[in-house]
Amino acid sequence: MNIVLVQENMYMNLFRKTGSTNIDNAKTLEELKCRENFAFKKLIGRRVLIKTEDNKYYMDKEKAKEFICSRRRFSFYVLVVLFTTILVLT
Repeated sequence: MNIVLVQENMYMNLFRKTGSTNIDNAKTLEELKCRENFAFKKLIGRRVLIKTEDNKYYMDKEKAKEFICSRRRFSFYVLVVLFTTILVLT
């Protein structure tokens, strides 16, 4: 399994567990005990994680749902293409 995918899931679970799902409950990286790596930055870029003006972070639950759905949709399309390729080649 892709390590970035696992890390993204870990971050989203961490934000859910700590209740950091709105601006009022935003937390610093120190409070969350995590660091800003590639997976974290990807979630920020997708607007799943939002940085506040006072350097705290929270997760947008709706964007997280959309992000997960888009990953599933992409995986489904990859499987369809793979299956079709196998059928054509045999």
